[in-house]
Amino acid sequence: MGCGASEFENIEQGAIVHGLDPKTLLEELNASITHTITPTSQARYRIEHNIPDCIGCSACAAIHPNNWEMKEVNGEIKALPKKEHFDDGEFELNNEAAEVCPVNVIHIHDQKMNKKII
Repeated sequence: MGCGASEFENIEQGAIVHGLDPKTLLEELNASITHTITPTSQARYRIEHNIPDCIGCSACAAIHPNNWEMKEVNGEIKALPKKEHFDDGEFELNNEAAEVCPVNVIHIHDQKMNKKII
């Protein structure tokens, strides 16, 4: 669960200790997984994001807040894509988000052409 005292806890025990309803937590986790996984055979583009090297400047989130959000990762604020696979309708904004990244940690792959765009 991410807590030092949770070494031997399962999800249900960890949720209860932290004041969460286990059933709701599992529903939210499953919904999140279902929401973010898009079959790669259906999406033309894929985002590759080097999260450890992200400096958390939020430029990508400012350009495309519908697909980029700022979250805490290991005690640091990082940009995370809400979904890693997308089609032509979202290409321009995701491409611009990658272009404005000052540390070049966002890359877009065209899965149809099998090549890295940025």
